Amino acid sequence: MMLRHPPHRLLVAAYLLVVVWLNAYICRQVFFIEFTGKMNLMHGFWIAIARLAGDHWYKPSWWPYWYVGMPFEFTYAPLVPALSAGVARVSGFSAAHGFQVVCGLVYCLGPVALFLMAWQLTRRPGWSFIAAAFYSLSSPT
Repeated sequence: MMLRHPPHRLLVAAYLLVVVWLNAYICRQVFFIEFTGKMNLMHGFWIAIARLAGDHWYKPSWWPYWYVGMPFEFTYAPLVPALSAGVARVSGFSAAHGFQVVCGLVYCLGPVALFLMAWQLTRRPGWSFIAAAFYSLSSPT
């Protein structure tokens, strides 16, 4: 019995591993820090939400700090603070460190998603890898 296109799948897996390694190498410091000098965006708010949400998982519908009690799930972009609080709770890190881990994972998985999307659309793993590598090396973040 003959397998269908095993070298092609191995090539795609190798490209994926290289893209993950490249991005993990680029943002390797993000996984080990709590704060950066670039806190001029929503990062401070997200870290604060993650810290407070991590202390009150049993009351997710009450959020007294925004608009006189807006439910947590209706706050600005609740997924990032919720993931940050979850990472902090599971790992024992602070909320700020959990936020940095989430940001690092998003940064690493963005080019992987681009590679997979381009490969599904074109079925050309080489060009998909070039697109993902270019995105990784030219991202302003």
